[in-house]
Amino acid sequence: MHGRGRPVAVLLVLTLLIPAACGTDGPGGPSILLVLIDTLRADHVSCYGYYRDTTPVIDSLAAAGVRYEHVFGTSSWTLPAMASILTGLSPRAHGAGRRDETFYGISPEIATIPGILHSRGYETAAFYNVIFMNEDFGFHYGFDHFDCRGFANSASIRTAGETVDDFIAWFEGDRPEGKPFFAAVHFYDPHLKYDPPPPFDTLYADPSYNGAYDREW
Repeated sequence: MHGRGRPVAVLLVLTLLIPAACGTDGPGGPSILLVLIDTLRADHVSCYGYYRDTTPVIDSLAAAGVRYEHVFGTSSWTLPAMASILTGLSPRAHGAGRRDETFYGISPEIATIPGILHSRGYETAAFYNVIFMNEDFGFHYGFDHFDCRGFANSASIRTAGETVDDFIAWFEGDRPEGKPFFAAVHFYDPHLKYDPPPPFDTLYADPSYNGAYDREW
């Protein structure tokens, strides 16, 4: 999405239905994996028209499934935007955000996707990487397994690779056989300084640029 010719950071959300081997025939229906990527720009995702091959896995999912071309976030920052995704409500309706220098989370009285699925027999798990999605803001509601990191500073936030490893460890762990699951996996890497592992640290770099990658807001 663009505004007045200036690219705007957007949130990419991927929802995958896991095949029968992972519990589609369970009591609650198909297993669901919700992938949340903070501040990923749509204009740098290949399946949305970017000329570089930056997102081959996302592109393959888009080619095999349904890709929405016109999606609008409910907010410009993490807390209210993620609350909207998990509740289906606007920020005005769910109330999570910042008002009068105070931060507000999701009320326990508001129904959430994990809460609804948990009540229908799903096993639920979350792997988050930012302070605004911790228990203080109600993002743990409905989850059997809740793992939120990144409280102290950006250096304490898990990378995408570490987050995936933690999810796989849970996925391959001692879970009830045949029970469907809902898992939310959150990546924060695009929000941080440019510090990817090889070969991505040089693959997309501009050799003529020698300035800072980690500017203050």
